[in-house]
Amino acid sequence: MTHRLPLVKLSVLRPFVSEFRNRGIDPEPVFESVGLTEDATLDPDLSVHVMVITQFVENAAGAADDRFLGARVGSKLDLGGWPVLADAEARAATVGDYLSIFIARANEIASSANEYLNITGQMAVFGGFC
Repeated sequence: MTHRLPLVKLSVLRPFVSEFRNRGIDPEPVFESVGLTEDATLDPDLSVHVMVITQFVENAAGAADDRFLGARVGSKLDLGGWPVLADAEARAATVGDYLSIFIARANEIASSANEYLNITGQMAVFGGFC
């Protein structure tokens, strides 16, 4: 069991701002509903408890009247531009290198999940837990 708070970078909410604006919805009331501001998402060093992120996504889905809003926003993300994946791709020579780099870097970004890679003989299991 981890003794760290499960924190997530606040900037992960930026794609919701774009989605709201594309739909003609003001995102500020949703941010206010969880005690945040849209401007706070611009600071790459700010982190919040994972439950704040979860509540924001739930409130955003309600405000947009779209219970699949989180999935829709996620499906539009360019994951290749995520620094963790871009770094792993740039430095890795093998799939094992890629996963190892990803795991090490991902745990620097969010403390709410722990990824792992277990290699036993010819079988490899990649996963994560909260």
